[in-house]
Amino acid sequence: MIDMLLMFTVVIAASFSVYYSFKTRSFRKQYYEIAAFKKSKVKTKKKEQEAFNMMKYYNAKTNIAMGTLLTAMAVIQFMFPEPTGWRIGVGAAFLALGLFNLIMGIRHYRTYATKVYNGAAKNV
Repeated sequence: MIDMLLMFTVVIAASFSVYYSFKTRSFRKQYYEIAAFKKSKVKTKKKEQEAFNMMKYYNAKTNIAMGTLLTAMAVIQFMFPEPTGWRIGVGAAFLALGLFNLIMGIRHYRTYATKVYNGAAKNV
């Protein structure tokens, strides 16, 4: 039962990771288009900052999803009946990378979510 739950977590986290990665890239493209063709400093500065904040916001969500994915894959590696040295090594590497991605994603999410939501509230 737990193995099915972990597999479901891996599939959902991978899906969210791909989705948020595409969102990040779209805002990155928008940010660089605005930054490259500055005409008036006041208007583009605000739009450039909004695009940058959205890009970082979705990048943080991508990191959270990727961290969840890698952590779940590490737990799956540790749940096999006969743990070998390779399996433990791969699981430890996945766990370290996953926890790092998860912690840094949450940290960046807290930073940029307030900027995104405050910017959206001012525009309404």
